[in-house]
Amino acid sequence: LLYVFSDLMENGLFDAYHTPMATEKEKESVKQAILKMKILPDSLNGITVYFFYNPHNREADIRFGNIVAIISALLKERGATVFIQASNKTVAYE
Repeated sequence: LLYVFSDLMENGLFDAYHTPMATEKEKESVKQAILKMKILPDSLNGITVYFFYNPHNREADIRFGNIVAIISALLKERGATVFIQASNKTVAYE
């Protein structure tokens, strides 16, 4: 299990990516930036990832939603199971 408590804005990598209707070009740009970092293993089979974030306003919610959609797609492509939640109140800790 991997629990991620973050707005996914570390190091300012995605600061400009906050529009509600991001273009495919913008989405691809973010995806390529993540892949360029080479931080994801080829296989994530058997890994479950929970993303937790409670946005403080609508703009932060939109920005997080855009980024987490791309990241979760990359993780799922590699075999991970992904959950996205606003809080940790429903997670059954083991």
